[in-house]
Amino acid sequence: IIYQKLNEINERLKEEQLNELKNNLKAESLIVSEKNNLYDEIAKDVINESNRIMKLSKDIKKDPSLYDKEMPVILLLSIYIKRIANLKLLSKEKEEIDVQELYLSINETLRYLENLDIKTSLIGSKEGTCNSEQLFNAYSFFGNTLINNLDNIKGVIVFFNSDNLKINIESSKLKFDDKLLKHLNYVINKEDDTFYITLKGDKVL
Repeated sequence: IIYQKLNEINERLKEEQLNELKNNLKAESLIVSEKNNLYDEIAKDVINESNRIMKLSKDIKKDPSLYDKEMPVILLLSIYIKRIANLKLLSKEKEEIDVQELYLSINETLRYLENLDIKTSLIGSKEGTCNSEQLFNAYSFFGNTLINNLDNIKGVIVFFNSDNLKINIESSKLKFDDKLLKHLNYVINKEDDTFYITLKGDKVL
């Protein structure tokens, strides 16, 4: 009888351990699936930039004399991809993130923009937090606007010291992505050869 009870207990323990293992595997599988979905989402966000890097790399391989002209563009695109991925990951982890994440993203992008002989300036700083999705949308618009208008941009000034993010871009013409704009509360004005862009209020900072 004692051995029978011990066997029953062992069987129950084995069954409980097996169920626990199954549950752990399901949880791990779900985490892996969510991560894969997130990576797929990031890949879709930067597919155009990734393709552009591949094209420029092939152009340099065919004609090495293009290196000095195209490599700064490749580096800028790479920084944009890196920052988009970082902000996307943060936005999935937290509803609110430090606005310094936006500051650092903009600052690094401007530094690489200067390698293309484009004058840049980042004025001010701001403390606090912001809705992570809105912050991601703001940087997406900022970076996308720059990298898709490189041939026309002469200078960029970003004011980071108010409740609104203000971006002045010296250019005769700019193309904007309407899909990105629809997620923002914005005002865009143009005087002479300068675009004055304001991303307003709680939609950004």
